[in-house]
Amino acid sequence: MKRKKSFLAGLCTLILAVSLAFGGFAYTPAYAASADFTLNNVKIQSEVSYGDAFAVPANTGFDVSVTTPNGTVLTSQPDGGLVAQDSVYNVTADELGHYTVTFTKSDMSYSFKVFSSLEEELQLF
Repeated sequence: MKRKKSFLAGLCTLILAVSLAFGGFAYTPAYAASADFTLNNVKIQSEVSYGDAFAVPANTGFDVSVTTPNGTVLTSQPDGGLVAQDSVYNVTADELGHYTVTFTKSDMSYSFKVFSSLEEELQLF
């Protein structure tokens, strides 16, 4: 019985070590799409630096909403937070993470993500 328990303990340790070696180090964080695209003659960025603005088309015929990384929703409705300038909403990336832009009309919707990140690492001394 003692031999059986030590064999099972060794086998479990081996399986755990192998799973950590192959699965634990292969973690890849979720990022936004790596390609920019154009919508209504407005270049949509897939990634933006913290503090910079990214453009969202305004004259699409759809209701536009932008969800910030902390969950705040900005909409194209009056007093919704998005203000159009030259048929474009300029959204300032003042938070780190994914901004979700959603176009909605009746029962149709399309969304994409814009990733806001720091250009350089911060070092604390």
